[in-house]
Amino acid sequence: MELSEKEQAVLNKINGKIDDRIEEKNNLIQKQLNNLYERTDQMAVKGQTNNTVERKEAREWLVKFFKREPLEQKDFSGHMATDPDASGGYLVPEILSESIAHYVQESGVARQRMRYMPFGGPGNSRRIPKESQGVAVQWVDEAGAKPITKIGLDQVVQELKKLAAIAVITEELIEDAAFDLVAYVARRIGDAIAREEDRVYFSGDIGDGDPFDGVINATGVVPVTMEAGEGITDITADHLLEAIYAVPKEARRNGAFYVHSDVLFAIQQLKDNENRYLVSRPMADNEPARIWGYPIYTVDVLPSADESEVDLPFAIFANLQKTCVYGDKEGVRVKILDQSTLTDSDGNTMNLAQNDAVGVRVYKRTGYACLHPEGIAILTTGEAT
Repeated sequence: MELSEKEQAVLNKINGKIDDRIEEKNNLIQKQLNNLYERTDQMAVKGQTNNTVERKEAREWLVKFFKREPLEQKDFSGHMATDPDASGGYLVPEILSESIAHYVQESGVARQRMRYMPFGGPGNSRRIPKESQGVAVQWVDEAGAKPITKIGLDQVVQELKKLAAIAVITEELIEDAAFDLVAYVARRIGDAIAREEDRVYFSGDIGDGDPFDGVINATGVVPVTMEAGEGITDITADHLLEAIYAVPKEARRNGAFYVHSDVLFAIQQLKDNENRYLVSRPMADNEPARIWGYPIYTVDVLPSADESEVDLPFAIFANLQKTCVYGDKEGVRVKILDQSTLTDSDGNTMNLAQNDAVGVRVYKRTGYACLHPEGIAILTTGEAT
């Protein structure tokens, strides 16, 4: 029997409420799983210390050093260096290195979403095994011969590259050191490291001089190409759905979309035939929006909606925990320089002592590798018409 318009409206309302309850339950389960993944992965990352005495002492050490006041070991704990080492730099308080590492972890999307595997032992590279052939089973008769099957393994080489900078701090900045100097320096440096790691790990291009090909340029990823003439702003819910089903079903579990924030804005405007928004609201302030049941994370190193290039990879769908790994060796290494003459990329020089400044030299050896590119779908703009 055909329903009247009023009856159909009531039925649609009931179905909508049922769908909302199902989505709410699914989101809650997914949130619990995501929290479990994050807690498990971050066990290997050294946290930021909350020792108030140690933080106060580190701040005093930095202020005295930056102002070139006398440093006497009796005034500080054993982890504070008062004499330069063989390379002419001062080892900084451990808390500063820990704080920088904390802000790198906090700010970096790649570090939060990819699988963390710390490096150990000598060398700058390692081989990571990946399964290329699984076990096959068969039905056999009683007392029948059992089939022989092999587990095939390939290897992916992951290399370490050095990421470094010298942050120059003038004495004027620390003359009034009422603020938390440790947190200020650590956040500025940590955020910069995280931004550069995200840029290279997500969109790096060896052809442009980057040390790695990022996820969108990795060999073997699954392309999902839009129609000819379609650009980033032409993105539809169907494009995103196609990206989900472009990867094997076992790779979809805990998958997520990664897009520029401008692209997320375009996605959030998508509606269904009944004028309902397709993107579900986050359940909490720190939770991502979702579409088709999968979270959407913003990575502003990916192409933005302003770019009109054809055949441009710009969005990712993947479970980065399963498909990509990153690692580092010995964490963030920090030294403070006060006598050096520095030369920037333009050839300009600066004598730290002469200019009443100090340099915070930071470097870390880090690298990432794409283990299972076949589990990554890359949404790409169409060709020129």
